[in-house]
Amino acid sequence: MTGATYSGVEILDTTLRDGEQTSGVSFNAREKLSIARLLLEELHVNRIEIASARVSHGEEEAVRAIARWARERGHLDRIEALGFIDGGVSVEWLWRAGCRVVNCWPRGRGATARSSCAVRPRNTWTTYGPKSCGPPNGACA
Repeated sequence: MTGATYSGVEILDTTLRDGEQTSGVSFNAREKLSIARLLLEELHVNRIEIASARVSHGEEEAVRAIARWARERGHLDRIEALGFIDGGVSVEWLWRAGCRVVNCWPRGRGATARSSCAVRPRNTWTTYGPKSCGPPNGACA
């Protein structure tokens, strides 16, 4: 993996996903792609989280554009998206959009969250991912 690693610490930038939760902040697909390029190639951030699954059609366009660019530049394993342990719906959405690393987040509280975590994130691709593809490099963070 390229990028800056300091004393075993990796940097995961969440600007493209979490930054949009700030009031008045919204990026279009072209802006997200431009920021992703800057973060990975100029600032040498190790990994970036680019989106949450199933937010909007515009978000899907952004994930597709960034994934296409990242695949061409050899960075596909460095882009991640937030998915949910939701019976595979968000994993499937992200897979179709081209994202291959998913940070899984359980839905609900208490017993609901515990039962949704019964499927370990590492097994999410095999359990819920597209049956014809299987896990890409075993990647499901």
